[in-house]
Amino acid sequence: MNDFPASQRGCLRRRRVRAIRSARRSTELEGGASTAATRNDQLAYARGTISVTELGERVRRRYSVRDTDS
Repeated sequence: MNDFPASQRGCLRRRRVRAIRSARRSTELEGGASTAATRNDQLAYARGTISVTELGERVRRRYSVRDTDS
């Protein structure tokens, strides 16, 4: 995320935080809850230290979910 000017980084971070909040809320509405490990990965995504692809890979790996494209 450091490839972007400061003004764009802030905007990207806000978008990522909103996406994470939405995902967590959706999970809660369905009666679920995020684990601490998943929340840590979500925070890493919000900070821009991992990509959305990496976030998805980590979650799938953690819960042994196979990629449907394979």
